[in-house]
Amino acid sequence: MITAKFKQWSCWVKLERYPADNSIAIRLIDENDSSPIAIATVCLIQHGLTPPEGHCYIKNYSENKGILDALTEAGVVEPTGETVSFGYVEAHVCRVLID
Repeated sequence: MITAKFKQWSCWVKLERYPADNSIAIRLIDENDSSPIAIATVCLIQHGLTPPEGHCYIKNYSENKGILDALTEAGVVEPTGETVSFGYVEAHVCRVLID
């Protein structure tokens, strides 16, 4: 299983799918006690946005600040350099590198 270091946690990276649009969801789970640490992605179907196949929207703000760097360093995602805006924030469009 792929691991990533996010803030003070060493985490397992778990890929799932959002039921609303079948886009990729990425969860981080604490390696020590299996508690949920963060959901790295955001589903934006309610804003009329769906990422291209094999891509996701990374939430790198608020409590998730720094998660994009953690997932990039772990080889989980590759930022495309694009962002999508919704509300007062934006999400990073990333290609997912793992299955």
